[in-house]
Amino acid sequence: MEKQEFTMNKILIIGAGEIGSRHLQALTRLPTGHHVTIFDPNPLALQRAQGRKDEMDPSEIQSFYTQVMPEAENFNLAIIATMASHRFDAFLRAIECNKIANIVFEKVLFQSLNQIYKCGQILEQKGINAWVNCPRRMMPGYQKIKHQIKPNTALSIKVSGTDYGLACNAIHFIDLFAYLIGDKKIDLIEQNLVPAVHQAKRADCLEVFGNIILSSGNHKLEFDCQKDDGLERIVLDIEFEEGHYQIDEIGGVCLSSGKQVGNINNGEFVLPLQSEMTYQTTLDILQTGQCQLPSYAQSAVLHEVLLNSLLKFFVSVGASEGTICPIS
Repeated sequence: MEKQEFTMNKILIIGAGEIGSRHLQALTRLPTGHHVTIFDPNPLALQRAQGRKDEMDPSEIQSFYTQVMPEAENFNLAIIATMASHRFDAFLRAIECNKIANIVFEKVLFQSLNQIYKCGQILEQKGINAWVNCPRRMMPGYQKIKHQIKPNTALSIKVSGTDYGLACNAIHFIDLFAYLIGDKKIDLIEQNLVPAVHQAKRADCLEVFGNIILSSGNHKLEFDCQKDDGLERIVLDIEFEEGHYQIDEIGGVCLSSGKQVGNINNGEFVLPLQSEMTYQTTLDILQTGQCQLPSYAQSAVLHEVLLNSLLKFFVSVGASEGTICPIS
């Protein structure tokens, strides 16, 4: 394992699209002494990212925008926010050209199981710490729910709604499920998807509709996503012995009942902004070398379950030859 030493607070953002530019906005809150490089081959994406940075309060960080991958630099942290189809190549280029101590990958990690395995091997060989941006386990609302769940208590989660992006967003809720049950092994139990594919919001990516059921021991996670002409609705029902929570993330409302939460209460459920979570994650990594996101190893196992499930479906409808899972 290679040992890498870093003395400056230098951060690299790879990909200046919608998510990458939000990560940049978060980093504007960092104090003096931080330098952020934003790389994207698309000049329009860089312009948008710079515009979003300028929307924030005056920042003390130094920022540099480039269409060329940096070379011979030492970065404390890299955030890889490209599309999944480009992420493995971007990862390889970044570590071949530079020394990087820590990496946060956007989800979904990659579009192939082989790339997930190879990336894990490279990270271990080079001694790079890595996490995946599935942040629900660091959200206060879900942390409070976890604290109410007694050990060995059966947990059931149902994620239902319309047009919420089952293929691209399922990993977020699989990670939440894993967090709430203590990161135990998860298996696919049943899959009943509508035998047709649909264009996703991102180019060259597909979406699916229907049902997927996963389990871990006496715990169950069920997805139900129906098509409704772009009207996005999503509700989480989280049920266990001590309580029942019905959470409307889009509406920001939580309906709760149970032994510990008392009578049914209609309360607010706040999803922190990505910028707030990126700021805290970055501070944690730079100051302690740890953060609350799932580690690469934890998330790779969950991605394997999801990709295996969706790959079988895409092959069955002729949308994949069996190696590339066209989601992002």
